[in-house]
Amino acid sequence: MLADFPADRAVHELPGTVRALLVDIEVRAGQVRDLGKHGIVECTDASVAALRKPGYALGPAHR
Repeated sequence: MLADFPADRAVHELPGTVRALLVDIEVRAGQVRDLGKHGIVECTDASVAALRKPGYALGPAHR
């Protein structure tokens, strides 16, 4: 789990918001998959696919 690395090294317990953020990042990263050199990307969650505008997509949109 992504949160394990900082949690193992922290002096105090990680705040819940930080742990939730790291879990969310891990889950969302698992929902996007690069399907090869042609720039085809599969996303299993519509709300993650909608995050293209903030910069989560791999490249420009082609319509």
